[in-house]
Amino acid sequence: MQSFDDNYSNFVHYLVSHKSLPSVRTIARHLNLSSRKIYYILQHANAELRSAHQPFLFPNEKIHASQIHVLIDALADSEKTESYINAYERQLIMDILISMPLRKWRLIDFQDLFTVSRATALRDISDLKARKEFRPIYDKGKGFMYDSPIYTNLVHAYNLIYSLQYDIGIRKLCS
Repeated sequence: MQSFDDNYSNFVHYLVSHKSLPSVRTIARHLNLSSRKIYYILQHANAELRSAHQPFLFPNEKIHASQIHVLIDALADSEKTESYINAYERQLIMDILISMPLRKWRLIDFQDLFTVSRATALRDISDLKARKEFRPIYDKGKGFMYDSPIYTNLVHAYNLIYSLQYDIGIRKLCS
């Protein structure tokens, strides 16, 4: 299974060779991906274009050179700066953020923070809910939170930060 970055890179390179955007079904067939994945990638590309004040990509519409340049530049920037966060690290970070009472965290916030799909964020939350202690609960007004005193939450967050720092430190030593 390819990662999102590989699929997105293939999509951008596919766009370079076309004058207009083919249908989602055609792109899916050529890139050997599902139509749903193409819609997700297209949504990500349009978000990049929106941030650069460029027109969106639509099927059967002309692709402008300025759009391609924005997508290639964004792809190059993401390859330089982005490091892969695995599911374990993502869940640790989610756990830390839920533990701290700084702001309310909703599912969409986690999706945006980690640039993952809704299904991935839901899977991470359900993995956190499967634990015996520190099970996140959801309140519409407060978002995800733990039903425990603030001091206990902060101690839990501190322990997780230490664990995450230790894990990342070990990985850097090994590579």
